[in-house]
Amino acid sequence: MSTPMLPCFFAVVLSIIIISPYFLKLSLISIALRIFIKLVLSVGFKWA
Repeated sequence: MSTPMLPCFFAVVLSIIIISPYFLKLSLISIALRIFIKLVLSVGFKWA
């Protein structure tokens, strides 16, 4: 029972290691977009 679980666990860990930088990049991009939208809105309200 324990031998088939090891490759499956290794595959899951490997996929998490591979996928996690993409999630970090997506979260950073979303945060940057929110900051940019807030700046654009504040500048727009100042000019209006």
